[in-house]
Amino acid sequence: MSGMLLVAGYAVALGVATRLVPVYRERRWRWLLALEVATLAVVAGHALKGRTAAAVLNLAFLVGFGALWWWTGTRRRQPTAAD
Repeated sequence: MSGMLLVAGYAVALGVATRLVPVYRERRWRWLLALEVATLAVVAGHALKGRTAAAVLNLAFLVGFGALWWWTGTRRRQPTAAD
């Protein structure tokens, strides 16, 4: 079970991570949701195997992805002199 969680989680997470900039720039919330669920599957897979350090590290990424989504959404484009 843990092996299947790790394989599926890493496959989806790496797929989304290759397009991470457009996910945040274009606010692709479905892609972010897939990334969050995949990262949670990786955390669960490591936890089931007893790899606490790996689970905590991936949990930090889970929180970080969400925090970055929030931060990029709160930033507003500031008008420049050229506008």
